[in-house]
Amino acid sequence: MDNNNFDNRQGFSNQNWFNEKKNLIKENFKEYRKKLKRLRVEETLYSDSIESNQFQIESCDPILSLDDILPDEPNEEEPISLEIPDPISIVDSEKLIIENDIDSTLLKLIFDGFGINVKQFCLSFVICCQRLKLSLAGRDILLDFLKSLFPFPNNLPSSYNQIIKTINFKPVNEISLCEFCQQKLINDKCSNENCYSINQKVQINKKNSIFVFDTEKQIINIVQSEWSHFKSYKENLKKETINDVCNSNIYSQIENPISLILFADAANITKSSNTSMWAIFSTIVELPPIIRNAKKNIIIHTLWNGELDFNLIFKYYTKIDNLINKGTNIIVDGTLTHFNVRILGLISDTVARPKLCNSTQFNGGFGCLHCLHPNSNCDGKYQRSVYFYDKNIKSRTNDDYNLDVRNAEKTKKRSNGIKGFTYLSNWISIPDCVLLDYMHLSLEGMTNWFLDHWLSDTNTPYYLGRVLLLLDKRAMKAKYPIEFSRRQRSFNERNRFKANELRNLAFYLIPAVMFDFLPAEYYNNVLCYLVFLRILTKEAITLEDLDDAKNLIIFFYKSFEKLYGVEAVTFNLHGHIHLVDQVKKFGPINKISTFPFEGMFKHSKEYLSGTRGLVNQIAQGLQLEKYLSYECFDVIDTINSPILRDFVLNSIQNKNKDIESFNFMAKDGLNSLSAQEKLFLEKSCLLNNSSKIEVLKRAFVKNQSTRKKCEDDALQFELEISVVSDDDERQISDLNIQLPQSSHCLRVSSQTNISPVPTSSNDFLNKSNQNNYENGDQISQISDQIKNLNEKIENLNRIGRIPSVMFNGFNLVSLSAKDSTKYALRVAAHIFSKDELSNNGILDHCRISTRNQLDPVRVDLIKESVMVKYGISIDKLETTVNQKCD
Repeated sequence: MDNNNFDNRQGFSNQNWFNEKKNLIKENFKEYRKKLKRLRVEETLYSDSIESNQFQIESCDPILSLDDILPDEPNEEEPISLEIPDPISIVDSEKLIIENDIDSTLLKLIFDGFGINVKQFCLSFVICCQRLKLSLAGRDILLDFLKSLFPFPNNLPSSYNQIIKTINFKPVNEISLCEFCQQKLINDKCSNENCYSINQKVQINKKNSIFVFDTEKQIINIVQSEWSHFKSYKENLKKETINDVCNSNIYSQIENPISLILFADAANITKSSNTSMWAIFSTIVELPPIIRNAKKNIIIHTLWNGELDFNLIFKYYTKIDNLINKGTNIIVDGTLTHFNVRILGLISDTVARPKLCNSTQFNGGFGCLHCLHPNSNCDGKYQRSVYFYDKNIKSRTNDDYNLDVRNAEKTKKRSNGIKGFTYLSNWISIPDCVLLDYMHLSLEGMTNWFLDHWLSDTNTPYYLGRVLLLLDKRAMKAKYPIEFSRRQRSFNERNRFKANELRNLAFYLIPAVMFDFLPAEYYNNVLCYLVFLRILTKEAITLEDLDDAKNLIIFFYKSFEKLYGVEAVTFNLHGHIHLVDQVKKFGPINKISTFPFEGMFKHSKEYLSGTRGLVNQIAQGLQLEKYLSYECFDVIDTINSPILRDFVLNSIQNKNKDIESFNFMAKDGLNSLSAQEKLFLEKSCLLNNSSKIEVLKRAFVKNQSTRKKCEDDALQFELEISVVSDDDERQISDLNIQLPQSSHCLRVSSQTNISPVPTSSNDFLNKSNQNNYENGDQISQISDQIKNLNEKIENLNRIGRIPSVMFNGFNLVSLSAKDSTKYALRVAAHIFSKDELSNNGILDHCRISTRNQLDPVRVDLIKESVMVKYGISIDKLETTVNQKCD
């Protein structure tokens, strides 16, 4: 009924006016019901407040019923006034009351006499479920179990979804795109008139879902949480060497910078389907590597499924442009500080990099983004594209790249491998700021290639399949330090080796296992490659180291092509030529790699609990993890129970041993030690083949109440460690060879007398002979140098790392045995003859024998060697050796 007819009251009775009024009220009441549904409070959480306001929530009735609003039957004699109640305004007036009731109900106890309120319980329950990695169904089951234990009535939420709402968790918004036109879907339907699927409802498994995270909020939380490391890390780096990105050539000083390294890649979510998830992650380079690579400190930008245009993703579905243009304001040290955000580089694997940079794949023409190498398969002569060595190949600069982009956009054809424009060029300089990842290039690339061909290429000089059992036997005897999480597996499982296992092989095990099985020229060739990797992963790299690495990789490149054939020279080998220049710009190759990002892919799969909406499950799980890591400490601080509070804190904090060690060393460790204590610490690390942090935690504690015990431990270290003499120290310094740190050393069984791989090539490459590498017998020259180097390192190991207990020029500590008792017998057999042992005893007061005492000086050598090697007390040693010898 229109307003004109409504205002004309002539000819209408009171009953007619009543009917019109009733119809209008019913129409408004529908809107009231809709809004009331959004504001309705669950009965289990707010039963007390509902009873006080006399709400009938138990029967799911609305706050107002239609009978309350409709007028009474009219009296024909009374005039009708058209005053229609507005249910919407009624609900608005009740909203403030309901919100106040919500806050008060969250602070109510679960039940009388229980010391935890509703909000504390909900947060603790979610954190416990996260720690157990329960599915959504499992979380509901656990909640039902707790309900059965608690007395009734109680204020427990009725479902896990209600718990999530209680802790104020905001899920990530999902943006759905059409798989054909890549336009936004409205109600799961495409509204593009030119699209094939216009007005057709898209199935959930066929639409492209994008999840955009709040990048700025993550950066603020990380900087505030790690502010002590953020402000001090750059200042502690040495300026004369290359240690990390912050003191490399690419890092320019600006006011309050926050520099990000981007990563983009895809991973299969499940093994049973081809569903893949793309992700854009980043890390803050101003943080130390151990801190920046922690899972909680990896910034999540965007997650999506399906093949989408990267320019579309970078421009519309990331918040990077806004951060670069405006920066961010963060409260640190009590003041609001403005930080400038910038993208410093991009790192990805060989397959994803061309998609991100809009260039040709590695197996296509001009497939290398960093140079203009015209790789080809020589008109079908080879099965794959080869990258033969050519010193005249020109490196690609940013100007060359921009010129190729303009030519490709103009001609609609590839120009030197460049297909067209990429949105990344607005943030970084391509190819200068595009990094090669050594995990895919060196470990899963070349190291895996070596293992596969050595053990599978029959009828070749380097085939090792015949001695596979011997290789396994030798490899299994290797004992890695405690810092290594993965132990050695059989080479039969090489196809399932993880990147960490390949790293252990490349840096530590291959030289010790393959030395007498591979032919000399092949062993020397792979040793060149391993030394090259060790140089580029040093803690502090000098320009001389980079020159040596450049010469090593060129020599390796040429000799590899001769030994294994031209067809084996693929992009994985060619990419190593550019690693030296990359280290100059970004620091050691292990400081920025895809290890932490690939670990995030594995970690994200833990949140899968169903078969539908897989990316949505992962996105919401990661968002909840970020929320619990940074934004719930105000609730945790209110928990009165110390046991529950410690459980919650331990559950949300990252239990990474490397991070704990780093924080301990930075705050409470080496800074509290004296110079003498630091010396004892270094020697104890060499003796026990353990990391500094483990020794430090055992021996030196900052707590003043245990200071005296620490001094006793320091004296004990002095007794246990055989101090290197001044002559030995001069001999070590003359060698000018830097051994790896204790956490990077390898202990090999005494039956395998092999020296570890050095980290410096000053003695490996004699600069006076570098000009002769191009001609002559290169293999013999390099073989002689390797032999001399191994001898020096072997002497260094004997003098510098193994405490020496010498007898007639022989180090008794080098003897091996299964336990301390058998070791003492071996030492006794070495320094005494059989007649002396049969006719004499260790002690001069033995109760079960009347034999004379052995030479006390040589007996002291037995005690000293066992003390150094096993740390057994003197009294126990005397009793044990006396009983065995008697």
